[in-house]
Amino acid sequence: MASLLPHKDLVNLPKDFTLVVNTSDPHKHLHSYELIDWLPTEGVCLLLNRTSYNLKNMLNILGFDTHKLYFIDTISKRIDSKLKTDRTYYLHTNKDLNQISNSIEKVSSLMPSGDKFIIIDSLHNLLMHHDEKTSLNFLDFINQRLRLLRLNRIYLTDFNKLKPSIKNKLLKISDRIIHL
Repeated sequence: MASLLPHKDLVNLPKDFTLVVNTSDPHKHLHSYELIDWLPTEGVCLLLNRTSYNLKNMLNILGFDTHKLYFIDTISKRIDSKLKTDRTYYLHTNKDLNQISNSIEKVSSLMPSGDKFIIIDSLHNLLMHHDEKTSLNFLDFINQRLRLLRLNRIYLTDFNKLKPSIKNKLLKISDRIIHL
């Protein structure tokens, strides 16, 4: 499988980093998960647009190793899916910012100590449920909270679905932006 992720963009990132991957192409969006093979630590995926069962299967088909991933699934309970995966924490909603923040902390505590990462998959799906001010405040809060938890931050999103102020906030807090 040919790599779609420009690995030159991954070198020389700081030890504590924020990375944004911007794409509107669903196929390229999945290939953003090449990051998990590049990162040496365990991580968590906050899923805002698909179930952990579906994502894990798609990633396995593409040849990505999902064994070092934990999942926070905000979709399965809402659609009453009976398909479950291991190392997954299930939420009833993808809208409650407090619940999402608390679940990240809970799942992070299950992982070995040291540096870890989080992939917030489809950030635009979370922020579309909130007004601009709430979204900006949440980005500030969650970025700082994740830093304290020693989670390197990876936001997968589509800039075309974000308000300009949200896009600008991501540009400010990011160490690197990758456009696929």
